Amino acid sequence: MLIVKDKYRMVLLFLLILSAPLSAAPPSYLLPINRDIGQIVEPEETGIEHYAQRALASPYSLAWVDAYVPPSLAAGFVHTYNDLLSSLLPASGIQMGRAVQRTHLWEVGFAITEPTYRWGSMVWMDQSDGRWALLSISISE
Repeated sequence: MLIVKDKYRMVLLFLLILSAPLSAAPPSYLLPINRDIGQIVEPEETGIEHYAQRALASPYSLAWVDAYVPPSLAAGFVHTYNDLLSSLLPASGIQMGRAVQRTHLWEVGFAITEPTYRWGSMVWMDQSDGRWALLSISISE
């Protein structure tokens, strides 16, 4: 009878070990879905969403263009987006959507909630040196 109880205890112990979580990581959760930009995410420091959020939160200047736009596109980019970015950046109240890979390009949706609600997307390309290059931006109100 003693052997049966020991085996029973061993089986219970084994089941408890199997059912215990493997790590003490916090529970995962999903942020809400924004009807304009899709799934909202908390950008990871190394991800394109974080890079795009940092670009939106930075003041627009020549240094901004140098940091985010490839030199071959800088003149056309400034000509096309100067007025828009001058009035938009630095943005606050930024929500980032989950990036979507489209061939070799990444589209990142965003919403700006302050001072007025606007939403849009940025198209980025991964360059050979590991940096991201902003190719276009669109804004809707």
